[in-house]
Amino acid sequence: MIYTENALVDNKPVFAVYGGLSTSPNLRDMNGKEVDSYVTMLDSLEVGKEAYKERRQIYEHLRINNHKEELLHSTDWLIVTEITESDILNLAKSVICDDDFEVDLFVNAKLSNPVKKSFIKR
Repeated sequence: MIYTENALVDNKPVFAVYGGLSTSPNLRDMNGKEVDSYVTMLDSLEVGKEAYKERRQIYEHLRINNHKEELLHSTDWLIVTEITESDILNLAKSVICDDDFEVDLFVNAKLSNPVKKSFIKR
């Protein structure tokens, strides 16, 4: 994994390049300076740990498998593009009948990643 960072030092841009295995606890630059791999990944992908915690439950129900987007339904993974009318009606029934059913308002502007936009729009 390669991570780049920039900062202003004495009003001049300073760039750093860190590298290491994604399984390593730290990434290191050429001078030996280290950054935490886990924190760096979360900050890069999710805008931090708090955002990841908020979205974690969603991620447990979504995945990409063999280049196909899948949604977990009970114990079965359904390919999003193959969801049937029955699946949609069951979802509608859950929305109406389940007291603990929750859904977030879809706001396209909140989706910065085009892959996420594609996945969630379907």
